[in-house]
Amino acid sequence: MVDGFPRNQDNFEGWMREMGNKAKVHFVLYLSCPEDVCTYRCLHRGQGRTDDNEESLRKRIQTYHNQTLPIINHYKELDLVREVS
Repeated sequence: MVDGFPRNQDNFEGWMREMGNKAKVHFVLYLSCPEDVCTYRCLHRGQGRTDDNEESLRKRIQTYHNQTLPIINHYKELDLVREVS
């Protein structure tokens, strides 16, 4: 099991270069959650992280859409995504 990886194209390419012939991806477990719910949970989780504010969360969500979601979509095209919401 690999958690939270690959997050972007560079991670994906590095994984394929180093592990492509050594490890078979059987499936990707995609835990989906509406953005408003994610934002609420991050703002109210009580860990006191300095980056848990609305502006930082918007930037993190934008990064997710621009960098991580294309990787998930790649695995969806290969019919390897199992989504849990």
